[in-house]
Amino acid sequence: MTVKTEAVAVRKSGGRASGRGPARAAAEEQLSRADRVARGKDARAVAPLESHGEFRPGRSRDPVGLLLGQAKTRVPELVPVRHGRMLVSAFTYYRGAALPMAADLATTPASGLRVQLCGDAHLSNFGAFASP
Repeated sequence: MTVKTEAVAVRKSGGRASGRGPARAAAEEQLSRADRVARGKDARAVAPLESHGEFRPGRSRDPVGLLLGQAKTRVPELVPVRHGRMLVSAFTYYRGAALPMAADLATTPASGLRVQLCGDAHLSNFGAFASP
């Protein structure tokens, strides 16, 4: 079952659809909650939670090489500052190692569900390490 979204809201408000055009807005649909739940359960079969604990890096994996390659696109005077900050602890390394993380995650099981995420998205920014 699907639910009409933008076209219905536009008709009720008397306004116009977003810049995506009326044809696309009218045809755009959103899955019902029940359909989304069913798709989520199906995705668990494709990529069970336990499968994410089975990371096996390839022999050619080179996180330092990725960082050095990335450094070529950075302001040269700031590269030593970045690397120095990453040397402080494992936590600071991981804060600066988005490219190796993305390369590692690209080889892990995928459920097919898409997430749009931008910015500085690590656990400490979500309060996971905060205390009351």
